[in-house]
Formats: sequence, C-alpha cells, structure tokens
Amino acid sequence: MISRRRRFTPLPTAPLPSEEISMGRVLGMGGTLAVLFALLIGRLWLLQMVRGDEYRERALLNRSRTMRTTAPRGIIKDSKGRTLVANATQFAVFLRPDEMPRPAKLPKVKTAKGKKGAGKTPASPEPTVDVPLNPVTDKPLDPVTKAYLEQVARLVEVPVEVLFTTIKKKRGMPNDPIPIRENIDRGLMARLYEHQDDLPGLAVEVVPIRSYPFPNLATHILGFTGSVSSDELKDEKIVAYPPEKKYRSGDLIGKQGLERFYDLYLRGTLGNEAFEVDGKGRRRKEIGKVPAKAGATLVLALDKQVQDVAEKMLVGKVGAVVALDPRDGSVLAMASTPTYDLNLRTQRLTNEEYKTKVGGGETNRAISPFPPGSTFKLITSVAGLAEEKITPYSTITCAGGKFIGKQWKRCDGTHGGIELTGAIARSCDTYFYTVGERLGPTKLAAWGHKFGLGETPTLDMPVYSWSQGIVPDPTYKKKKAAGWNRRFANKMSPQWMGGDTANMSIGQGDVNATPLQMASVAATIANGGTVWEPHFVKKAVDADDPTQVLYEVQPKVVSTLGVKSSVLEAVRQGMRACVQSGTSTKAQVGGGIEVAGKSGSAEKRGGRGGGKGANYGWFTCYAQRHGEPATIAVCVFLEPTKGENYYGGDAAAPIAREVIQAHFRKDTPPAEKPTDKAKEKDEVGPSRRRHSRR
Repeated sequence: MISRRRRFTPLPTAPLPSEEISMGRVLGMGGTLAVLFALLIGRLWLLQMVRGDEYRERALLNRSRTMRTTAPRGIIKDSKGRTLVANATQFAVFLRPDEMPRPAKLPKVKTAKGKKGAGKTPASPEPTVDVPLNPVTDKPLDPVTKAYLEQVARLVEVPVEVLFTTIKKKRGMPNDPIPIRENIDRGLMARLYEHQDDLPGLAVEVVPIRSYPFPNLATHILGFTGSVSSDELKDEKIVAYPPEKKYRSGDLIGKQGLERFYDLYLRGTLGNEAFEVDGKGRRRKEIGKVPAKAGATLVLALDKQVQDVAEKMLVGKVGAVVALDPRDGSVLAMASTPTYDLNLRTQRLTNEEYKTKVGGGETNRAISPFPPGSTFKLITSVAGLAEEKITPYSTITCAGGKFIGKQWKRCDGTHGGIELTGAIARSCDTYFYTVGERLGPTKLAAWGHKFGLGETPTLDMPVYSWSQGIVPDPTYKKKKAAGWNRRFANKMSPQWMGGDTANMSIGQGDVNATPLQMASVAATIANGGTVWEPHFVKKAVDADDPTQVLYEVQPKVVSTLGVKSSVLEAVRQGMRACVQSGTSTKAQVGGGIEVAGKSGSAEKRGGRGGGKGANYGWFTCYAQRHGEPATIAVCVFLEPTKGENYYGGDAAAPIAREVIQAHFRKDTPPAEKPTDKAKEKDEVGPSRRRHSRR
C-alpha cells in the first residue's frame, strides 16, 4: 500500500494585538516629534529672524562695557581775555563696587615696603577695625569684603579706618566708581598696575583738576573746586541738573566763589565710550564713542591788571580793595589779604600744612563788615540835603566838639564856621553830629538802607559768604539790649540816646559796612543816584565757539535815591575838595584824571591788633577823565593787626591812587606833594594834625 503525503498549506496570518499597539505608538511618537521639530524651527525662526537684532545686542552687552567720560570744566577769563583759571590733570585711584571680587581666597600683594599682605580670608567675621558695616553697601561686613578692603588700604598706603571713612563719604550711586586717593605719584601708580589682576575693582584714572596761572590772584573771587560730597549729590539744585551734566561720586564740583555760583555753566557735558572686554573684564576693542564737551567759558568784568595792582598794594597788610564800574555795577577788582595760592587746593595737605599755608587766608574782607568811620559821612550828607535839614551853604560852627545832652563829643579839629564842602573835605565831626541830630536816627538809618547798607546781599557769589552789615536804629538797639541782658550781668540800656545818633552820623558805634558796600556808595554818588547790583561776570560763551553766548548778565538796578541832581553835585564837590586840598591829597592822580573821595578811620575795639590807638583805615572814591563820566569807584580798607593806627588819607588813599592809574592804562606823573591848604584854614592846635590824616 502506497502512502500519500499531504501538502502543508499555511493558514492566512493576521496581525497580533501587540503589533497593532506598537505601530500606534510609533505613529504617535512620530507626530510628536514632528510637532516638536516644528516648534523648534519656529522658535529658531523667531529668535534669528524676528528677534535676532535684540539678542545680538544682548550678547554684545554681555561682553561690552560703557564708560562715562567726564568733560573738562569751563575756563575763566578776565575782561581782556586773559585766562585766570584753566585745567590740568592728575592720577587718582578709584574703587569700582560692581567689579569687587568675591573669591574664597585673595592673593597676596606687596606694599611700598615690599612686605606681603595676608591673602587668606579670615575664618572669623570679626573685623579688625571698628566698622561693623560694609562702607560700600551699608550691609553687614562680610569677611571676604573686609579682607579685600584691608589689602586695598595697604596697597594705596592709607589707614584702613581712613579708607572706610573715605568710601562712605564719597560713594554715590550703587555702582559709581568711588575715589579713594587723589594725586598719586608714579611709584604708587606702578604698584597698582602690577596688582590690577590680583585686586579687581581698583582702577587708576586720569582726572581733571583746576590750574591757576596766577596762583594768588583773585583767590576769594574765583573760589575753588573739590570732589562732590554725598550731601551735594542730594542737593536739590544739583539733582535738578540736566542728565548730560549729572554728577557722580569723584567728580569735581564748585565749592566756593564763582566756581560754585556758576557751576552749572562751568560743568561740561558728559560723554561716553563703549568697548568690548575679555573674560576678565579687561578692555579689548572700542565699539563707539560720544565725546564729552567742555563747560562754558566764563568771561568776567574783572580786569587782571587792576586786580594785580590792588593785591600788590596790599602785600604785608591786612585789608581789602574793591573797584566797581559806576555805570553798571561791574566788579573791576576785589582783593583781600591775607590770601593764599589756589593751587594748594589741588594738593593733599596735612592739618599742619593747611594751617600754615592756607589758614587765615580764607576770609574775604571785601565782603565782611567793619565800622566805616567818616566814609559814612557821605550818606549823612545826602540825607541832610535830601531831607532839607541843611543846604550846601548852611554854616555850622565847630568849637572842637559838641555837647550831645550832657556828653561832650569831640571833633579832631576846631573848624569854626564851616559849610558842607569844607566839612567833607576836612572831616568835621561837629558838622555831622549836628546834621544827624536834625535828621534823627530813623531817617538817617533809612538813608543808609537806600544806599544798600544793612540790606540782603545781591551779588553773583554764594550768599552765605558775605554780610549785609548793620545800620542801627532804636528798634535794633532794643533787640541788641535784650540779647545782651539775657547773657550778661552788666545790663545794657535799651533806650536810644542822642550819643547813638551822633555815633551813627560819623560811621561809628554799631554801624557796620563792607568795603564792597562803601565802594557802591561812591559809585552811586558818582552816577547820579543809581544803586547797581554788583556782578563779577559779563557772560558765559561756548567753549568751542566764543561767538555763541550761552548766558549774559543784564545789569540790574537795585534802587535809586530819587534825589535832585543838585544834592549829589554838592556832595561830589565836597569829595573833590577832600582830594584836592583836604584829608586825602595822596589820592591825586593828575594827567587829566579827576579823583573825588572821602577818607575815614574807626577804632578797632579789642580783638587781635585792637585796643586803644588801633584804627581801621578807609578811603572811598570815584575817578573820571575830565569831562567824561566816572568809570571807576574804589574803596580801600585796612585793618590793624598789630596795633597800627591807620588813617585813611595817609594809608588808604595812596593805594586807591595806584588802582585808579592801573584802570586808566597809562603811566601818570607822580602826584604833587600834598598841599596844606586845608591846614592853613584851620586854627593851629595839636588835634588838627590828627584830623589832617583822616
């Protein structure tokens, strides 16, 4: 039997359930990946095509820095274009808070003596100096920062306590560089560069300083600059500066004088530099630059030639000279002694050096009050004429003095019958006692105020630096007595007495005026009765284009006397006689230049150089070419410091003569020997010789 084999026929296959699930997952994952790729591509397109510029800018910022560049301050020139204040540079050390390191360990650095400073971070946060707060941030002082600052102090060679104090005093905005030492020498600069990688955050920068071609000239007018303080950074006026002139810690700011008053104009316009840095923050490549622009050039009314003569005439003396233009109040010169070299303000001085080289020279006597003595008689004269208590020809008899109540008030001469011209020329006290008595204290004081005495200062200089003076009256005495009697056992009478009026009429007693005010009195009489606001500056012009005027002073009238021209002419006649034949013949100039003035002296009561026989010396005047308006008014003041007995006609008038000659720009022949015409008219007597020098 033959067997037959059956052929195997495979059955149809069907997908298993597990395979169906796997394919679903694959398709799902594929879809998800497609979506992700689509999102990625979209994101890349957004980053590169839509916001590419923005991110390129951000990337650039991560490796770039922008540094603000300080502009030079404006220079200061006199009326003839001579530079009085310029700019120079010096090196200074700055601390950059945003670059201060935070390492676990600080490298050692060498000091000037070659010793290595400790580089380890202290394990304990206890400070070695009594400063519990970080001076940069006012947060608790961490040990890393403490160690860093201690090493900085050793490197820049200052006590760590001084460094902490300096940082706290001079810091500004959080990331502003902080100046920690100025005017460094090349040796220290080399050591700083040697350790610039070891102590990041320290930087040496070239900083501008002021330079004075004529070191002692016009010290009290020009003022000086210094690093802006934290208090100044908060000052409302400084905060209100436009953005391009904003201050930061370490910048130079005007501290006194014209530097302070005109700081906004002298301050330059800030610039900036953008540059790339490497991984260590070191500068590699400049990206862009906006140049800084120098501050405005300040053009003064002051004449360097007149100022120079005024200061030379005061050498070896203590006093002041003021010269004004009677036509508009321009200050042609203002000198005060003692003085000092303004270049010292750019140096680091010890307390002892400061006391020796600067101390005593900061007081500006030209704007400080003193009893004006007989120069005040000019005001008494105008008041008496304007109030019709006298005429130019009223005769008053001088018998060597006058009884005021029961008190005998002496005169330095026995002048007999005398009119106004002679009374001014010979400085007759008796005449002015009588005029004051007729006026009364209230009216006389009112006229003092009309001339600007006792009034709130108006001058383009910080107001805190000068005085308004005193013109007393009965109300003033009551207040003074009340204050005195609260403090002292020996009581002062609050009652105004006739002797008080007599003293005021001759510029004694409580009358106080500044040399600037008494120069203004002469200018007001010379110009016909206009009291001008004195000013130092004519204009501020663009540093690059002087034809572009940024600011121009408009002369301002403070007040007018409102008197007849005959009143002032009568007083002018007396002032001319005073120089021609009276107490002030040493002020004569000649050469067609007419000088009219009034001398004076006043007792210095106590204090250094005061006491019996010590007198302040005064002379106030104006001058003009024959037939022309007066173009200069001068006041000279001398203060006794060693018991000197200054008389205005002898000591102050010759100084005024030299100043006037400098103003008129020509060498004039020496004045003739002072005449004795006034003396010949007086009766012979020992008191007359004293009078002739007043």
